[in-house]
Amino acid sequence: MGKLENDVFPVIGSIAMSQLKKADCLEVIKKVEARGSVETAHRTRNILDGICGYALSNEFAETNVAALTKGALAPVRKAKHHPAITDPGELAGLLKAVDAYLSWSGLPCYSERSR
Repeated sequence: MGKLENDVFPVIGSIAMSQLKKADCLEVIKKVEARGSVETAHRTRNILDGICGYALSNEFAETNVAALTKGALAPVRKAKHHPAITDPGELAGLLKAVDAYLSWSGLPCYSERSR
């Protein structure tokens, strides 16, 4: 609901579904994309597509104008995954090495009292 209240309603909330145009939907999603929220823009477009699809199937609109905006947004960047230790034995070795390093370094935040 937050996406609708923050991004959609201020721009097209007062427009009747039968009067909604592709340009109106584009205005909404492009504003979201312009602030750097590409994934949120895609999600907002999908929400609008569902709303317009509902309006079409219930005869509140002639076409699903949000569906016409597919491909108008920049692609979502793929997440870059980083390696992780998955073997419990390797994890134990890492934790022992960290413990030994912190004990040796004499950091005040890692004293005997904090154990």
